[in-house]
Amino acid sequence: MTFKSILLGSAAVMAVTGAQAADLSIAEPVDYVRVCEAFGTGYWYIPGTDTCIKIGGRARFDVNFFTSQSVSSTHSAAWEFVTNGMINVTASSMTEWGVLTGFVEVAGSWNNVAGTQAVAPSVSPDGNVALGDVYLQLGMITAGAVSSVYEYGGYLNNVIGTAIADPGRADQINIHWTMSGFGLAVGIEDPFDHVSTTTGNYSFPAVAGAISFSQALFDAQISGGYLNGTAGDFWGILGGITFNLDSVMSGAKLRLKAAYGGTTTAAVAGTVNPYIGGTAIGAVGQEAAFEGSVNLPVGGNLAVGLGASYWTNGVAADTWSAAADIVWTPHTGFALKGSIGTTSASVTTATIRGERTF
Repeated sequence: MTFKSILLGSAAVMAVTGAQAADLSIAEPVDYVRVCEAFGTGYWYIPGTDTCIKIGGRARFDVNFFTSQSVSSTHSAAWEFVTNGMINVTASSMTEWGVLTGFVEVAGSWNNVAGTQAVAPSVSPDGNVALGDVYLQLGMITAGAVSSVYEYGGYLNNVIGTAIADPGRADQINIHWTMSGFGLAVGIEDPFDHVSTTTGNYSFPAVAGAISFSQALFDAQISGGYLNGTAGDFWGILGGITFNLDSVMSGAKLRLKAAYGGTTTAAVAGTVNPYIGGTAIGAVGQEAAFEGSVNLPVGGNLAVGLGASYWTNGVAADTWSAAADIVWTPHTGFALKGSIGTTSASVTTATIRGERTF
């Protein structure tokens, strides 16, 4: 082999190697998923966009025991298994008008024919899947199906029981404003989402508003709501306060609520005032309700919850409910709970629950 041949061969190898290196230098960059810290923990950027997304949910299994059933019940035993699942997705991004958020929640239960278990806490029939909260939010404006701005939370520690003044989820448009612990909220809501009957004509939306204040030792809210229609004129005023009792027991809280309201026109029989709850009046009159609950972390990842509610209206008999539970949280996102509740109608329920949240 001549020296000239060696040089030509080396040049050829170098040319090929250089071409391969050139090919590598123009390879498409990999767009890795990046953590998004702008909206809290658990968010990441959707690749190629400025939108941050978060996925959450729960898997739950209940064993329910109860003492009363409707005559149409297809489940004759005094117990049932209920499996419940929920998943939600939050997508947020910054705009020149503020934070833009979309939220979608889907939940469903596998249980024993809803509506036939009069006191079972499950609400969906076998295999039924339904929307939970769904909303669009831009800055201070929220539009969608969410809890009424009239509400002030339920029992602490999620004690399984009946809370007062809980109109529930409604399609609405609301505006929230907060600054230095003070908050204002006003919402216009679909009245048919609040009344317990489809009878009647509601020409105007329901209206609700709230003033709130929050600081280290407590948070409080005063709210009011009104809806008008041929099924009944309903109004209510609610006051609630939650105390942080860290000085007594680390993590302990006490919540007190009171509501007063009524009807200015006779309501359709069976229609409950959504701003008070309890028993339907079916006549012009006033009614009141009271509620208290406490959450006591007792150590060892254990917490005890107690709650009680009372309704009075001067027309029907006064009613009450009470519940207690104990929750063990051996691992973040996993809890085991035992709960028992009873009512003035001598209906007693109990639940053993396992739940994984994420």
